[in-house]
Amino acid sequence: MCNRRHQYADEGPEQLRFLLQDQIIPRLKSAIPIAVSFISSEDAQELVQDGTLIAAQMIHNAEQAGKKVVRNPGAARHGARKLSAVRTISAGNIAYYTIQKLKCGRRSTGSSTVDVYGSGTQINGATRLTSLDEAAPVASKIQDFMGSDILIQIRRKPNWKDSLDATREKMACREERKHGLH
Repeated sequence: MCNRRHQYADEGPEQLRFLLQDQIIPRLKSAIPIAVSFISSEDAQELVQDGTLIAAQMIHNAEQAGKKVVRNPGAARHGARKLSAVRTISAGNIAYYTIQKLKCGRRSTGSSTVDVYGSGTQINGATRLTSLDEAAPVASKIQDFMGSDILIQIRRKPNWKDSLDATREKMACREERKHGLH
């Protein structure tokens, strides 16, 4: 693993922690309850935690790409000449794109649209989680149409499996297939 030193004195881990705690997280806390749809049992606090991790990943990726995350991008552009060559990303942009990812169903653990429990699948409306204690509307419609004893009848074994004639018939068919008589 490469032990890369930070290019600028104000870009150390303390500065990045400051940006995350004092610039990004407050924006997430104020915007997420209003802008992001909660999926199943999610709440605002959980999404702020998820968003914090996504933002930290974005900061890390920006740093790896040679970009500098700053509080105010205008200050870096108008400051010293050596900073003008460095591409910057504002803390506001990190917060904005984190919220956009959360709105689309992305989470720090992934955003599967194939998994039934995935947030992306639920946002698209392809699936819906319901409690197992909830009565299925289809079962009640079938019961109304076919009568209340239908639920008892479908649990019973079919009569033909218990019949001696059915067993003999099955054995006779096997013999016919074995000897090619059929």
